[in-house]
Amino acid sequence: MTYVVRVPAFPTETVDALRSPRAATGLRRCRDADDAVRLQAARCSDILYDAVADLPPGRDRSALLDLRRSLHNGRAARARRLAEKLAPVLPSAAERAVREWDRLLAEAELVRRATEETWNSEMNRTGAAAVRTALLPAIGLELRRSDSPLTAALERAEADLRRGTAPDMDTALSAYAFVMRACLKSTPRGSLSAWAHGVFLDEPVAGPTGPPQSADRWDGGLRPRVQHAELNAFITLTLLRQLSPDTRLVLNPSLVESGGALYAITPNCDAVRRIRADPALRELIAAWPPEGRGASDAALALLEVTGSGPAHAERTLTRLVDAGLLVSADSTPLHHPAPLRATARHAGVSEDAAAILTEVADAADALTGPEADTAVPALARTLSSLSHRLSWPSHALRYGAPAYADTVLTAGRLTLDAATWAPLRDSLRTVAGWIGHADPWSAPRRRAEAHLAGVFGPDRPVPLAVALHELVRAAGSGVPGMEELWSDEFRLPPADDPGLVGLRKLLSSSPVTDGVLRIDTLPQAPARPDSLTTRLAFYGHPVRQEGRPRFVVNSVEDGCGRADAHVQRILDRIGLNTEQRRAWPDGLPTPLRDTVDVEIGAVADSNVNLRVLGALPELAVAQGTSAQPLSTGRERIDARECHVVLGEGRMALTHQGRRLRVVPRGRMADFHYPPVLRLLLRLFGPSPEHRVQPVIAPEGQLTDAGCRVVPRVELGGVVLLRRTVIVESEQVPRRATGESLFGYAERIDAWRHHCSIPAWSYLRAVSGSGDDKHRKPMPVDLNSPLGMVQIDRMTHRRARRLLFQEALPDTAHAPMADDGSRWLAEVVWEVTPRNDGHG
Repeated sequence: MTYVVRVPAFPTETVDALRSPRAATGLRRCRDADDAVRLQAARCSDILYDAVADLPPGRDRSALLDLRRSLHNGRAARARRLAEKLAPVLPSAAERAVREWDRLLAEAELVRRATEETWNSEMNRTGAAAVRTALLPAIGLELRRSDSPLTAALERAEADLRRGTAPDMDTALSAYAFVMRACLKSTPRGSLSAWAHGVFLDEPVAGPTGPPQSADRWDGGLRPRVQHAELNAFITLTLLRQLSPDTRLVLNPSLVESGGALYAITPNCDAVRRIRADPALRELIAAWPPEGRGASDAALALLEVTGSGPAHAERTLTRLVDAGLLVSADSTPLHHPAPLRATARHAGVSEDAAAILTEVADAADALTGPEADTAVPALARTLSSLSHRLSWPSHALRYGAPAYADTVLTAGRLTLDAATWAPLRDSLRTVAGWIGHADPWSAPRRRAEAHLAGVFGPDRPVPLAVALHELVRAAGSGVPGMEELWSDEFRLPPADDPGLVGLRKLLSSSPVTDGVLRIDTLPQAPARPDSLTTRLAFYGHPVRQEGRPRFVVNSVEDGCGRADAHVQRILDRIGLNTEQRRAWPDGLPTPLRDTVDVEIGAVADSNVNLRVLGALPELAVAQGTSAQPLSTGRERIDARECHVVLGEGRMALTHQGRRLRVVPRGRMADFHYPPVLRLLLRLFGPSPEHRVQPVIAPEGQLTDAGCRVVPRVELGGVVLLRRTVIVESEQVPRRATGESLFGYAERIDAWRHHCSIPAWSYLRAVSGSGDDKHRKPMPVDLNSPLGMVQIDRMTHRRARRLLFQEALPDTAHAPMADDGSRWLAEVVWEVTPRNDGHG
């Protein structure tokens, strides 16, 4: 069995150069020295208490009381002056105790001065290390691809380093963040990470020169990588429609007639229109040929229908296109591995158009070549020039990045021992049964179904465009609850979902031991036959901790193969041979009984919904499609042929009597898609994401420091929730004006010990906005100067709450490669929920 793996750009030991063990040691020595001073001050206070009791009231007794209070309250300067002044009247035991306190205080001051010097030098060293590492090709290439202003700042910082000048703090911190991401965070982003594959092995792997080794390791080279880049799909589509030969106008695939009016989803998929048309126009639309008409033929047809002059027919044609009744056909499928080059080779393409298409394709492909650094600005210049030459709309270049890049690891693979990890995959299936059927949009969907049933009747199939238009009208008219399904907001799963309610009951009845809430054997959840979820994708880390295998969950998405399908397209485009392709998952979803899986054919402002050509049937919503079938034989389904069926349990989308399930391609689709496509996904597809951790998290314990400690949640070896310390922003110490960084570090160090916050953790800042869902936790080291500046900056932002999560996995948990380096892998394990209820 194979699975997808995501690998950072650098091995974990790269982070070691940014850690500050000397700074951490100095901080610990200061803490120990301060503790010794406080203990000795307490001894002095006890001795002076007895000495004061033996003195009669008077000046000496008052002075001794003042000395005791100064020692007790930590007023060192005043205590020293009083001790020197009162030396003749102090009892010998008190005099020795105060002298020892003074010695320890002087020693602590020396330790503090030395540590402050260490912190200053470590700040310069780690800042320089962050800048130099961020200038390595993997990070530098990504910065140039994204046209980041940090590129120029890093180059200036490097020049300053050559002159012996430390980099400025903003540049050092930004470089530090990029390096951490490229070493510890495996979120795919161009060359900052790579796609790889993994396998489960039934027996140990024989080492090159020794006995069999553990199968939990990297096999093969991890440094040879293949770069892949693809032009933004929206830009590609714009070019194809402008430069394709014999552009033809076809009927909008969502266009239907009902009640004397025409209904259609707009080409941008942001609205649904209801258009009243005269009988002649409706007759023309009904007779429009499936293969479409050229613009001149369309104008002649309108001229015959309207009986007016050519100018009026041209204006009518323009209005029909603007209204979305007629759309341009895509002669080359956007999912073609090389759509621009394929179009340029068409016989009907002019030399000028072919030259433009080839020029753009060459500029995009150059992003993967040896001159990738210069190819990034070259592509931007090419597109900017084209936008003027071809009169593109002003927003054409604002739909995401000009190109999307990925990296593929073709030689190395992650091998895991099958016998060890099979029980963990079994536990994931059980966990999936409890959490995988919760849908954030279930309540709004029920309200929409009830509204449609009230308008059209419970047993009548309603054309898709008509049903969507009614939902648009209801939302605009203020019908309660109708606007929710159209929103672009992020929602957590509902707390009243039966699976989550049952799981919370199990957690509430389980004890917390050593900060871990553990259920070794999780029972099977009740069946959920109404759910559209057939597979979940768990993104996380297989680690061994204290000799026990654990799977640490990062996120949970619908398992319809989004990651697999994305990788399969990349492998197809980079020309991986058939034998190598077999080692990767196929990316096809787990079918639902009596249901046809379809993918939405429209393009969002990213490439997340691109896939291997013909992988699944395509639902043509509002984009024009060629009359020619796909070469793979996969069908295309026009939205005009689809109906919404009510009164048979969950509201269903059907095509010629077959129930359809809209397949999501990861959580990106939910907020990148335009409103109509989001609505289709929420009505007729499984939830793309399952962020259940905030919903099922235990209450935790409120500490004396005012923070809340939520225990780690382990379910059959699956770490669903890391131990987390939740701190309100106002509880974090603020750095005072003029306070040294080390002085602030001492206060933060004392505070974090009081709150039981580890020095090395993953930090997530929560401001309460929907953008929080897209922010990844940031590794933070509160024993290092750069980490201390990070926390200082965060306390001055608008963060409402800080979440310190345990650093699991740590660098020690990373699998080892043949050369001894360790690479932290995030695997994508897809499982079928144990209680899917579909047989």
